[in-house]
Amino acid sequence: MSRLTNDLDNLSTALGQNAVPLISSIFTILGIIIAMLLLSWQLALIRFIILPFLLYVSRKIVMRSSTDYVARQHALGNMNEHILGAEVVTLFNQEKKQWHTFNTRNRCYKKADFQAEVVSSSLAPLNRFFNNMARTLMVGVGAIMTVYGMVWGKLERSLHLVLTHVNFLNRLNSYQMH
Repeated sequence: MSRLTNDLDNLSTALGQNAVPLISSIFTILGIIIAMLLLSWQLALIRFIILPFLLYVSRKIVMRSSTDYVARQHALGNMNEHILGAEVVTLFNQEKKQWHTFNTRNRCYKKADFQAEVVSSSLAPLNRFFNNMARTLMVGVGAIMTVYGMVWGKLERSLHLVLTHVNFLNRLNSYQMH
């Protein structure tokens, strides 16, 4: 019963807190993509070439961490059920046996919790790596294009595109966190 209650609470919280920001982020990302294409499709292409790698790595991490979080929730449910049965254990003088069972379940929970947190915490550094790589390539290629006069509007347009790219990354990261 405690597992069902815990899962329903998590689902309710996720739906209540994430729906509006998710929709807002999607529309903002679409607007930024259009702006990037209008400013310089050549520089926007750099972002779009790196984007599939970023999404692939992010998806793998999210899939792995979600299975780890399910294992953590299962272990937490087992611990809660064990704690709820403590009064019956005391009544039948089974404290030592149940202490060992509780310690085993607690170790399982700690292991599942650690695994879930380690895997999910690797998402942000990997996102930053791909985003910094794209930004560096965009600035470098934009500088070369500006020097050779290939960017319409020269330096201002390149800088505006990089700033738009930063906004794109911020929205994409907020979308991935939801």
